[in-house]
Amino acid sequence: MSALAIRGGYVVGVDSVELADVLIVDGRIAQVGTIDAPPGVEEIDASDCWVGPGFVDRRTHLREP
Repeated sequence: MSALAIRGGYVVGVDSVELADVLIVDGRIAQVGTIDAPPGVEEIDASDCWVGPGFVDRRTHLREP
């Protein structure tokens, strides 16, 4: 089993944004909220970061103010 805990980020859902943790087990989201990760799980500090399932903004223009 491989697992990853993303801690303290702004988790973007379909119709909400909440400050939460995300536990990913074997490549799938297992839990969102306040999580109790198993010992030895790799953890990422996502403080002040947005956490989402994958964003692609095709209308982004680089180097514009």
